[in-house]
Amino acid sequence: MKDALDPRVTRRELLKLSPLLLLGGFAVPAFRERLLDAGVAWNDAASAAVFRRRHLASTFSDDDVVPFERFPYNGYDVLEPPIDFDRWTLAVGGAVNRAGRYSLDQIRALPKITQNTRHVCVEGWDAIGRAGR
Repeated sequence: MKDALDPRVTRRELLKLSPLLLLGGFAVPAFRERLLDAGVAWNDAASAAVFRRRHLASTFSDDDVVPFERFPYNGYDVLEPPIDFDRWTLAVGGAVNRAGRYSLDQIRALPKITQNTRHVCVEGWDAIGRAGR
């Protein structure tokens, strides 16, 4: 057994402390951004490794759709700032065919697809809803 006055830390003891050290890094603003960026980069790489481009999301019948009144909706009673929809644009970039900025009218002019899809929330619930219009 190790003497309580022995200042040396074993590798096993250091490994036991590593989660606390990592969490402590989030408390330091200079480390927080780097840790978050590293986590996002790891998540993106893992997602890219398992993503199957030809595997589409499952769709469901209209009978499977959860009625709107029962759909788990998380919202806040906070007024949104006014939006100038005439000047609003969506910036699209990354690994896409047509990068650019698109107006709301351009988005509305795209072909419409409606499907019933399962929404799986990070809070642990899921529901089948209708996507599209």
